Amino acid sequence: MNSVQWPDDLMQRRDSGDFLYKLIQSKYESYIASNKKASLTFALDGDWGTGKSFFIERWSEDIKNGEHVVIHFDAWTNDLSDDPLLGFMAEIKNSLSPLAKQIPKLSPQSKKKITDQTIKFLKQAAKAIGPATLTAGKAIATHYISKEGVEALSDIVNDENQEKTTDLDTKQISEKTLEKYFEEALKNHTNQKNAITQLITDLEQLTTYLKESNTVNLPIYIFIDELDRCRPSYAIRLLEGLKHLFNAQGVCFVVSTNLIQLSESVKSVYGQGFDGYRYLKRFFDFEYKLPAPNNLAHSEYLFQESPLRNRKKLEPGIHEYHSQRRMQELPVATVFSDIATAFNLDLRSQKQVFAQAVGAISSIPETETVHCAYIFALAAYAHISPTGIDKLIDHSDSKIVVQNFKNKEYRIPFYNSSGDLVKKTVTLDSIISFYHEKSNKPIPEISNSAELKDGQFLGEILRSLINESRPMEYTITKKYASLIRLAGNLSTQEHR
Repeated sequence: MNSVQWPDDLMQRRDSGDFLYKLIQSKYESYIASNKKASLTFALDGDWGTGKSFFIERWSEDIKNGEHVVIHFDAWTNDLSDDPLLGFMAEIKNSLSPLAKQIPKLSPQSKKKITDQTIKFLKQAAKAIGPATLTAGKAIATHYISKEGVEALSDIVNDENQEKTTDLDTKQISEKTLEKYFEEALKNHTNQKNAITQLITDLEQLTTYLKESNTVNLPIYIFIDELDRCRPSYAIRLLEGLKHLFNAQGVCFVVSTNLIQLSESVKSVYGQGFDGYRYLKRFFDFEYKLPAPNNLAHSEYLFQESPLRNRKKLEPGIHEYHSQRRMQELPVATVFSDIATAFNLDLRSQKQVFAQAVGAISSIPETETVHCAYIFALAAYAHISPTGIDKLIDHSDSKIVVQNFKNKEYRIPFYNSSGDLVKKTVTLDSIISFYHEKSNKPIPEISNSAELKDGQFLGEILRSLINESRPMEYTITKKYASLIRLAGNLSTQEHR
């Protein structure tokens, strides 16, 4: 696989792509060897915020560079019509129609065979996906038919008698009409079944021609993303369509989703007692759980995808000693990662907290320094204790208190007022408490703080904070809690 496609792989997904590609190719070869006439379908499972869409984007480009045909279908953006197969086939058509022209070094004979077969396949798809078969429903068992059924029967009778019938009653439908209805339903069912069989045959013939051209590798990869965000009925209909209409050798479907969420969608259709996960398993040959990134990798991903990456005046709020007796600011992403770990935030919560912090920061002028450690800590606290942030604002509480807080220590050597090198350990909770205490006291009061006299980094931060805040009564960080509460009213989109 080509590493060129993974330059910004902050969550280290390339290894998963290499592994899955080799696995799929191995399974495809085994299908060929055993002459198994079926497509490969697997679920790429991942929680929200784990970068599924990023992975699909990069991995599919890698596969395309391996001379495979790659097709993308975003189920979420196509969740507009009642029949998902119409939108799906539109995407297939857009991708396959120019296929022969796009393949380099293709002989004229192969180009014609592939073009003709593509056209044949697309025409057959229209027949297979056509109108759903008419059904009379359970009411027929008791000699009743719904209003929709009556209208359907009226159309059949009108076609037969060339006269418009509008007053059919559910209790007055003749035996002959019912017989005609079932004949029509059976005919539609048989025609559609034959059309599906031919569709699969045509698709397999297309893959055969592609293989014979010696310019394209198989299988064809079809990526389906964001399925768990769709309406339950839409998602189920699409999966059923893939299983029955496109189950052809030489095709691999990659369904990117959150299986837990999708199984809940299935339950909403079939009832809470229904085993949604077991139902979904019958669609997939295997499932692959996208590994959860570590906090630091995830934080770096969130930072790079946010407006903060272009913001100039960011004060991390945490400095640490490194080699050669030098103090260095921690990267902003590292600060957020440390806070996420300390507050025990899972990946989904991390994304929500980061989004809330970014929302609050957007209200701060670009010319003003943002003290990241404090505003991140407030956002995390608001997430785990919404009432707690309110109490901080109205001064019912004076401290940020978190149960099971996973504290972290930072090595801070500095020169004291006597000029001696002193090694000191500063904890994350003490840094947060320092910011909170100084933010809620008037500037004249904190201007005599001990931190200003000992030369450590907190003193330097406090000095710059006071200088930037004058002539105000309080420091610029006092408003952070209120901004976080306001940003908490935002409803952010879950991005995969």
